[in-house]
Amino acid sequence: MSGNKSSSDFHQPTGRLTYSPRLFSVCLDAHGQRWAAWHATEGRVEVIRVISPEVCPESARISEPGLHFEPTLAAAPNGGVWCVWSSRFDGQWRLAARLHDKGWEEAIAVPTAEDFAFHAASVSDTSGGLWVAYSAWNGGQSPTVRCRRFGDTNWSPEIVLSDPPAPQMWPRLAAGADGTVWLAFCEYRHGAFCIATASFPPGHPETPTVTILPKPQDNTDWDLFPSLCVDEAGGAWVAWITCRDVDRAGVVGRQTNLNCARWDGSAWAPPPGCSNFTVTHLDWGMLPVKTYWGYNGLRRRAQLAADANGIWVFWERHRDEQALAENVANGQFCAKYHDGTGWSDSYLVYDRHSCFTVDSASPQPADTLVFACKTAPSERPLDIGFRQRSRAKLLVLEEHPRSLWATWQPVSLPGQITGPLSPHTTTCHGETFELIWGDLHCHSYYSPDAEGEPMELLIYARDRAGLDFCCIIDNDYYPDIVMSHSALDYLYAVAQSFSDQQFLAFWGYEYTYHEANGDRFPKNHRAVVYYDRDQPLARRCDPDGHTTEAFVTTMNGSASLWHAHHEEWALLGHAQEENVEVCAGWADYMQVSDVVQRHLKRGFRFGLMGASDNHRIVPGLGGAVTGLYVRERSHEGIVEALKQRRCYATTGCRLVLDFRINDHMMGSIVQSADPPRLKLLAISRRRLASVRVLRDEQIMTEFHPHQERFEWQAADLEAPPGLHFYRVEVQEEGEVRQFPHNIAQAAGIRAYSSPVWVRIAGTSELSPRKRVPETELANIGCKLRS
Repeated sequence: MSGNKSSSDFHQPTGRLTYSPRLFSVCLDAHGQRWAAWHATEGRVEVIRVISPEVCPESARISEPGLHFEPTLAAAPNGGVWCVWSSRFDGQWRLAARLHDKGWEEAIAVPTAEDFAFHAASVSDTSGGLWVAYSAWNGGQSPTVRCRRFGDTNWSPEIVLSDPPAPQMWPRLAAGADGTVWLAFCEYRHGAFCIATASFPPGHPETPTVTILPKPQDNTDWDLFPSLCVDEAGGAWVAWITCRDVDRAGVVGRQTNLNCARWDGSAWAPPPGCSNFTVTHLDWGMLPVKTYWGYNGLRRRAQLAADANGIWVFWERHRDEQALAENVANGQFCAKYHDGTGWSDSYLVYDRHSCFTVDSASPQPADTLVFACKTAPSERPLDIGFRQRSRAKLLVLEEHPRSLWATWQPVSLPGQITGPLSPHTTTCHGETFELIWGDLHCHSYYSPDAEGEPMELLIYARDRAGLDFCCIIDNDYYPDIVMSHSALDYLYAVAQSFSDQQFLAFWGYEYTYHEANGDRFPKNHRAVVYYDRDQPLARRCDPDGHTTEAFVTTMNGSASLWHAHHEEWALLGHAQEENVEVCAGWADYMQVSDVVQRHLKRGFRFGLMGASDNHRIVPGLGGAVTGLYVRERSHEGIVEALKQRRCYATTGCRLVLDFRINDHMMGSIVQSADPPRLKLLAISRRRLASVRVLRDEQIMTEFHPHQERFEWQAADLEAPPGLHFYRVEVQEEGEVRQFPHNIAQAAGIRAYSSPVWVRIAGTSELSPRKRVPETELANIGCKLRS
């Protein structure tokens, strides 16, 4: 990418014909030839592609068009290369494997009985057998890691590593010269992720030895994303990251360390010469010092590789915390070397590009380091390239002083931020409604500047943020990466693993539309939340979504809700736009824009929601949440409540807000022959500084309770006949801190009720919603921006 590329260039599609994801696989075969495999999106078609500069310099499509996902490569001892990936058949996700040996042989199926099989890892043992590990689950069940071995023409029986099953994800495999195969994966137990390993002795794969890496007693840090390799002496090594919840000035973050251990014959221990597992800290760019712009790479993925004399551990980081325009190519590939006595200094291996990837199964050459990366988007049509770096030219990495993060302190979640949450129910016209909390706009690493894994984020939302429901959505296009149909269905599969009615998961995507307006690109985004599988996907880089009119045509009638957000947007008058996001981690939009007021005055009817739009892997604690009154805890109950607009927005606080007119809850449309009777209840764990009641966006009355509970009711005797809308704004006592970019206090102090619309006797009947003729759609944005 050229250095003078403007950030506005990211706002419009580039017309690329093929896209590759951030996560891809590489290997070196037995002849030292380089291979890479990835899941390619090519217009409406998705395929698995493989390239080898020495064998097939033009990428080869090795799958039929369809839904495919995240391939993995394994080099066979005879020089062949296996590619294993997930494919969807008849609504189920299965694994397929294909061997290249003087050409591509027919694909074979990996037998699995579950509905979903993802995160494949593969390795060949010394006998030429192919080992495949994967996470598999049925809807409503937690994923568990399983593995099989393919030898000659048959697959071994499936090996399941947990009974009873606990959530297990992200397996990795390595093979030793003695025939032992090692497996590492993440397991969620006792409220925290840990790293589990298994070793399979040669000839007896059915009797693995399972070991949990040690953690301090009562430690709640999360250990994630293992990497495995075996050194030249046959010793097994594992690297992983540890995330700790921290707080600074009310902002929640996750402090990250890179760790490494070696198997000493009986247990996992720090490498020789080391007193603990920590190799380095990975906070730069992820735990904000001044700002947070995100980064196109994968900063939380440790990688290992051996050479003849020791072990390399690799990671990547963002070169400049404050750079947006270059975040795709603004990466630094970093490494440390262990020579048997201790860790070296940190080295800068490569200073450009991102998504650096090494082959952990093959030894590195003696004089160079070999890796692949995603190159800048201007280098088309293929943006995955191989690189090598002479070891003699490695530079000592400039480390950032740890004092930059001294003000971030450990925090106990969720109680230390949100406080104890008392269950709240209410009745209305003889029905009981329960108040639940959710965040319907959180980004995972399928967005180009976020790095949380969907399963990780949903468990965090449930157990660390204390939410009742959550939705993972990712950008349809931004920048130069598209949301694939396969990734979208993976989000569905992950959501289906949460069956407990105490926590309900949704999935979707963000329609990342920027309307051209001279040199400006006003946002008109939509957070699209699905509530049924196999719904349309309108990406703005496709004809199906290149304009708002195309988006509406494509998405009309689908099982989805569309929530406009950011400080500027133009509603389309469509039935699926029942609510809008009025506060997020970016800003409290009610304080910086009058877009809500303009739309309400024009006659649009919508509820108000809070959603963090979080890119910092802290869903539910990123600056905004939604309070929702549901008839029942179910997907159907949540969708019904959203469609009826029984919701309110907060900037993160979990205060109770119950606003009614004539005993009709917020979001309702009411007809009244008499002056409307207003009723309000607000309960907070902090004292309430102010309560405002507004009619038609004018303040009717204002209170300053300075207590934690406030109740009020009155008739609006001054309301003239006609059509009106009422809503409430509440603010707790406390300081409002402003931060740049996607940084916000986890528990802000403001809340905004959805409106209640009232027709007072003497006016015509209420229409169910404001509708705008299609001929006016093109003009709405300009009118609202004037």
